[in-house]
Parts: sequence; structure tokens; C-alpha cells
Amino acid sequence: NKLAKNFGYGALFEDVSFSLNEGESLAIVGPNGCGKSTILKIIAGLESTDKGTVNLKKGAKVAYLDQQSSNAVDDRTVYEILKDAFGEINEVERQVKEYERKVSEEYSEVVLEKYCALLEKFNLMGGYEVDVKINTVINGLELNPAMLEQSYNTLSGGEKTLVQLAKALLIEPDLLLLDEPTNHLDLKRIEWLEGYIKSFKGASIIVSHDRYFLDKMANQILSIDDYGIGRVYPTNYSGYLVQREIEFEKQMAQYGDEQEAIKQLEAKAKQFMSLGMGRNSAALTKQGKTLWERAQRMRQRAIRKPKEQKKLNVSFMEENKSSKRIIVA
Repeated sequence: NKLAKNFGYGALFEDVSFSLNEGESLAIVGPNGCGKSTILKIIAGLESTDKGTVNLKKGAKVAYLDQQSSNAVDDRTVYEILKDAFGEINEVERQVKEYERKVSEEYSEVVLEKYCALLEKFNLMGGYEVDVKINTVINGLELNPAMLEQSYNTLSGGEKTLVQLAKALLIEPDLLLLDEPTNHLDLKRIEWLEGYIKSFKGASIIVSHDRYFLDKMANQILSIDDYGIGRVYPTNYSGYLVQREIEFEKQMAQYGDEQEAIKQLEAKAKQFMSLGMGRNSAALTKQGKTLWERAQRMRQRAIRKPKEQKKLNVSFMEENKSSKRIIVA
């Protein structure tokens, strides 16, 4: 609600508000450097906000995939890192092992009863399904199962990103925050991720330069413009582009009309002040100043000139046909 952030060199964004319900997916779009990743970090609790608030459903689990996940350092195995996604289950498992030891060392009805209760709790929480869930995600992302026993630090940057993505998915969060999730993913993995998010019951917020991915995943678009103002469009990415173009034309027309009205008023004001000075008329000069002040108030209230998104036009024209063999190696 009304988020704003300034790192000291001008506002990144201001007055950014939106709400998200279960099953909804929102994409944040805007020019590079407008604060898309910063908004994700604020929601994840990793960055403070200068103004505004973030309100999450009580007890909601949040999973966050960072763009910098490929730089993470951890001595543990991939399996141990993925198991971090099951925090509560891991704690109950630890207690089970503790009481398992107690049963063998200091048997009593009380200890046995507690041990059985923990086993039942572990079962109900899905403790015996952890490895199945890990293998499902590993297979979906087409990671080599042998990687589970590999040290995380020995992985490439792309492999680390995939492991962090797998961990985020295994958390089964209420809110999934994905910053450039398709980086390091080939087409088959992207399609698997699309299927996962579509079947995901929670809410998701995505930052991505992959327009096709956004078109399939998002049903809301939060657009941050060049002036740091955020607005939500209840449509997918293609629908947003159409609406934005219509709005741009309207805003340009309004901007032109307002600037023309201001120029005319300023010209009239100068005319009155010039006449007042020429005729030594205080009334005419005062009238001119009044019109000038009104024009400046209009200038302050006028909409800012909308910036047109730059487009890169590239084409590869075939000059003439050569042989069917293009490259022989």
C-alpha cells in the first residue's frame, strides 16, 4: 500500500499499491532500473520501504528466488539445501531421532508414547514424502539426480540458480516471488515451470524480460512508468501493451492540449503586461500578472509528457541466394 523507495539519487518509485489473492499471478514491468527487483525484496522483508506498508496474510509462507542466487556459497550438499524447504518437518524429524535414541537407551512408557506421537505427527506432515517431492522437482527441472550428493559450491552459476528455484518451489509457499526465473532455463524447463505455476494454488509475483512467459503466467500487470508511478492492469502482458498504447495516445493528446492552452495564456499575459507598461496602466499590468500566475498554476498541475517506449527495429534482409550449404565444418 503506497510503497515508495529512494536510494538517495531520486525516487525509484512512489505510490505503488496492489493486492493479490490466492491463485492470482502479477507481473511487474517497467524500464530497467525502475525498482522491480526492489519491490520483490521489500515484500520478502529483505529491503525496507521509505513509505507505505506490506500486509501479508497471517502465517503466510513466502518463497523468494533472487537474481543473485547463482552467487550463493554453501558447503553442504544439494540435498541438504533442498531439505531446508521443509523447516517444520525437519524439526519434527530431529525430535523423532532424539526420542528414537531415548527409547533404545532409557525405555519407559512415557518416552515410547512421546516417540509414537512424534512419528504420527511426522507422517501427517508428509515427512515420508519429502524425498518424493524433491525427486519430482529435480526431474521436472531435468537436474541429474547424482547432483543431490554433490557439494553446492562445486555447481556452476546456472546449476545454483536451478537448485534455488527447486528449493523455492519445494517450500510450497502461499506467495512465490520470482525474479527472472527463466534465466538458465531451456524451453523444456520453462514449459515445466509454466505448468507448475499454473497449478500452483498460492499467489505469485514475477519479474521477467521473457514476454511470452509473462503472457502465459500473469493475469495482472503492475506497470512502473519512467516517473516511478505504479498502476495495475487486470490483464495479461499482451492486453497491457494494447491498453498502454491507447493510454499513451490519450495522454499525448491531453498533454498537447494543455501545453497549447498554457502557451496561449502566457502569450496573453505578456501582451497585457506589455500594454500596461506602454500605457503606464497599473490595471493592465496587474491583469497580465494575474494571467501569468494562472498559467504557471496550470503548468504545475498539467500532466507530465508521457515517454514513448523505445523500440529496436532490426531486420535481416537476404541479399541473394547462395548454395544450400551455409557452413561446412
